[in-house]
Amino acid sequence: MPQPRQKVAWASHPLWGLVYAGGSGPTGVGPSLSLEVYQTVDGAAFTRLADLPAKRSNACMAIIDGERLMVVGGKQTSNKVRTMGRSNPALLDKTRF
Repeated sequence: MPQPRQKVAWASHPLWGLVYAGGSGPTGVGPSLSLEVYQTVDGAAFTRLADLPAKRSNACMAIIDGERLMVVGGKQTSNKVRTMGRSNPALLDKTRF
């Protein structure tokens, strides 16, 4: 992992390896929230993918297929939790990386 993060959304798939997105740094909230998305197939080399549209932590990630993954929910500020039905899900397409 390029930098320590907590509360990331993550998923794994044979075609993607391990992918994680968002999360927070040491303080856990506020300016430390991330919109970065990384992929690794060996745990040693990490590739940065397209950013999330907004910073968030505590989200959920699902790999849809070999080309797309989705991140939903999570916290976008220190005290507001977005639920799946109310948040704007991020659908990331591998062809845009």
